[in-house]
Amino acid sequence: MGYRRRLVTWSITGAVRHFALYGALLAAALLLVAVVTVAGGSIATRLALAAADRDADREWAAALAPLSTVPERYPPVETDERALRLEGLAASLGVRLEAGQAPPSPAVQPRSVDPARLASTVTLLLGGDPPVWAMDIAGCSGAPATSERGHRELQRLLLAAAERAIARGEPAAASSILEASWRLNESLLRSPSVETHLAACTILEQEAALLCELPYPGEQWRVRLAALDVEGLSLEAYRFEAWRARCLADRDSFAALHPALRVVGRPLARLLVHRQHEAMLFAVRELPRRDPRSFDADTFVAEQHALVPRTNPIAQASLPHDWTSWPRSVRAALSVDLALRVLELRSAAAAGREAVRPEPRQPSRIAGVDWLYEPAPGGIRITIDSAGWPEMAARPLGALVKLRATARSGGGA
Repeated sequence: MGYRRRLVTWSITGAVRHFALYGALLAAALLLVAVVTVAGGSIATRLALAAADRDADREWAAALAPLSTVPERYPPVETDERALRLEGLAASLGVRLEAGQAPPSPAVQPRSVDPARLASTVTLLLGGDPPVWAMDIAGCSGAPATSERGHRELQRLLLAAAERAIARGEPAAASSILEASWRLNESLLRSPSVETHLAACTILEQEAALLCELPYPGEQWRVRLAALDVEGLSLEAYRFEAWRARCLADRDSFAALHPALRVVGRPLARLLVHRQHEAMLFAVRELPRRDPRSFDADTFVAEQHALVPRTNPIAQASLPHDWTSWPRSVRAALSVDLALRVLELRSAAAAGREAVRPEPRQPSRIAGVDWLYEPAPGGIRITIDSAGWPEMAARPLGALVKLRATARSGGGA
């Protein structure tokens, strides 16, 4: 090889080595910048997440309670022996209370039920505390491990039996059955799940209607109805939905795609979910202020979703798309209010104060909604003022309270 060829070869080789060295240095620099950026971004995201959590807790505390206290308020519980025994008795009635039973059993007709088995169910429910089904919100769910359909079916049998007892003039039997129905429904009222709460509200409305027909259900009902805050339970369920979104964002769903995504993906999901917190907090603050007579669920859905950018699909997907739960909760609250007013008037009549004339218009538990008191043959009729409220006008709430002073005959539970 000549001198010139060796010179060209050395020049080319030197240039390649030169560029390779600088390329390696540049790659190392870029890698270092990427590592610093990812690490810094992860730390900044976690710091921002902690700050956002504190802000969310502070804002929620002003409305209900901090989101961070949800796990403390709902510690995990196991299904107790009374619930297991009740499942066995319900199965003998053709009702399945166990969770996850499929396919569902056909609806049992109330008049085809064995009275002795139904009486055993009532005795079990009256024999102690309400049954408890397993619930662990660590799985991001607040629904107890029982069948809502089964509860509705069993309650239908109990309430139908109570109605027949009232028709036969057996207030003591009807009162005992209603007491059993209430204790069973308490198992659902304890749950923060929206779906479970709605099922409990439906049952509660039916119980209140029968209480209005029962002559003397007992003083304990007045205390219990006065203490029941249906609206508060509804707002608590919505608060739980906000916490549930945070819980789902904390799960390792990103790690299933790739372990490296967990470091950045989960904090990012949590930050996105904070927008859902804002929208749910808007609902908790706004719903009690809205007039139930003009409340439109679809309009409220649009208002709430407008608070979350469409570029935030996680928060958009976690928002409720059906706010008909609020009007149903309002109706259940009014049903409880009506039953309480009926019991108070009957208590006054039993004490010999039947000449008391209540005001013709009295405010209900719901702001802006009044009860109308009108004289009726033998008593007073209480009806809801449904003016400007089409849904209530189609299915109004009301009760006739007979105020003749009569002797109590086994009306206590």
